[in-house]
Amino acid sequence: MISKRFIFLALLLANIAAFASPSDSVMFRVEIGDKYGFVKANGEILIEPQFDYAGQFSVNGLAKVEINGKYGYIDKTGKIVIEPQFELALDFHSENGLAPVTINGKWGFIDKTGKIVVEPQFIDCFYSQGVYNFLRKSVDDDQTGFLEDSTGKLTIVPYVIMTFFGDGLAAVSTKKGYGYIDLTGEIAIKPNSKYQFISCHYEGLAAVMQKNKWGKWGFIDKKGKVVVRPIYDHVYRFSNGKTTVVKNDKCGVINTKGEMIIKPQFDMIDKFAANGLAIVKINDKYGYIDTTGTIVFEPKFNKATAFSENNFACVKTDNKWGIIDNTGKWVMEPQFEGPYPPEIVGNYIIVANYTKKGTYRSDGVIDLTTGKYTIEATCGYKISPAFIDESEEDL
Repeated sequence: MISKRFIFLALLLANIAAFASPSDSVMFRVEIGDKYGFVKANGEILIEPQFDYAGQFSVNGLAKVEINGKYGYIDKTGKIVIEPQFELALDFHSENGLAPVTINGKWGFIDKTGKIVVEPQFIDCFYSQGVYNFLRKSVDDDQTGFLEDSTGKLTIVPYVIMTFFGDGLAAVSTKKGYGYIDLTGEIAIKPNSKYQFISCHYEGLAAVMQKNKWGKWGFIDKKGKVVVRPIYDHVYRFSNGKTTVVKNDKCGVINTKGEMIIKPQFDMIDKFAANGLAIVKINDKYGYIDTTGTIVFEPKFNKATAFSENNFACVKTDNKWGIIDNTGKWVMEPQFEGPYPPEIVGNYIIVANYTKKGTYRSDGVIDLTTGKYTIEATCGYKISPAFIDESEEDL
């Protein structure tokens, strides 16, 4: 039975939609009370809040939902495509890929029609870069499995897999030490005992710490050759040919050849966005630099977020969040309170509405091109993106 509160909100959002662009195709996931559904950015209800839980839509157009304690999948019209029958379910990640589900406490895999492709048998399951990893049948199992999402191929290896697959390689632990396997399950980098810690590869390089260089990190390539000597106190994964390194408590940037392109001088450097700008921190203030290390926007903000693909970033000053573009111009002056920044989704932001005492109350949506609310912050919804964003996967 639909509540009077829901009918009121439906009418409210319908009125909002009447003044918004009918061509708007951006979707948001919403939660009202204890039910989930989906709306357009202009407030039009697409799928009424009716599910006990709803995930985000994947590239194949399906989203997991929970009904009466069981999980299944719906399409973008709200139609149930795979009947709720699983104890747990994870997202699909590719058009013709698989999704992990549990039956009797064990993970198996289904295709987008709901057909079981790999029988439930594993106690763990994690996804990264097109591979479901760390598949074990018991806690003391010395064999580990992985499954390629694009092919559905399941491989079991006689090693304990230590990292996610990156660039087609994953680190494994053997009696001879750490090494790497490829997607066929074969050894790609021979195990040896000289590494204390290792990571997965990104852009052809993996961070490693040698035993005789305790606390110092460097990088090896896909053949195991040392490309960056272990001289750094901390390192991060490579992205767009660059990574942040830490030395003597200061952050700099190196390229994939190990060349220093920004000398260690900042308290923090985030990874570079698509527009070539990265957050830096100096004396507890945040600003932005370009790929040469030149300060583009002076560190004057209390908090800051990375630039989105549409060149918007959230910054906090005087205890309020605002939005700037990649020229530093205010798109929205600081006005949003709360501990967390507005969430940027394309040309929209999701903003939280708080009481004067700081208690969370409701979310709203603002169109950054007009500065106007398309869904009022008094709507009673908790709002989140409707589609899976894997851009920050495996940091």
